[in-house]
Amino acid sequence: MRYTKSKALIQFESNIEDLLSKCIEGKNTKVSYNLKTLAFQGAILLTCSALENYFKSLIDDWLFSLKSQNATFINLPIKTRKVIYIRNQNTLFKSFNFNGNEHEAASKLNLNTLAFIILDDSACLPAYIKGHHIYGNKKYPSVDNIKKLFSTLDVENIFKYMNKRYERNYELDIESFLGIREALAHEFPPNVTYRDTKRHLVNIQAVV
Repeated sequence: MRYTKSKALIQFESNIEDLLSKCIEGKNTKVSYNLKTLAFQGAILLTCSALENYFKSLIDDWLFSLKSQNATFINLPIKTRKVIYIRNQNTLFKSFNFNGNEHEAASKLNLNTLAFIILDDSACLPAYIKGHHIYGNKKYPSVDNIKKLFSTLDVENIFKYMNKRYERNYELDIESFLGIREALAHEFPPNVTYRDTKRHLVNIQAVV
């Protein structure tokens, strides 16, 4: 089967190429060192945002594509279905854990919808299943969150697979990049050079 880039990947690559282009312009522009540093720092922050949006859009677009084709639950791994169900009923579970009221929980649990159909391979994916049921509220692209995201999709040890196949430490690339990004959020952010910025952006582009 011929490989086709996802819309999320195309948009991400376009964002990174645009940022790299602007960094080159900034490097060659006759402005103060401080202004150049601010531009390079901004590129790091925007890359982190682009990476976060990439993973979010990847899941959103995938689900939209499945639904538009009237796909059924057989297209989702069992683990993914379980996570979707837990997050769909998250408020109910939290309430039960808080007050322990089984009768209230039972009255609110709707067995005619997701709980009933989620194990039915032939049932079509309902419209109310959204991307946030898969990626939850952990969209920040840390190594741990990326691992959890792919684990939800029943892909375990995503970095172990990638590192072995491409003979590169992608976890280290992400951790190094996020180390700079988090330092920039502090009161006294570090100076970032063009060379630093280019290296980190190219590394993150390679991860995706």
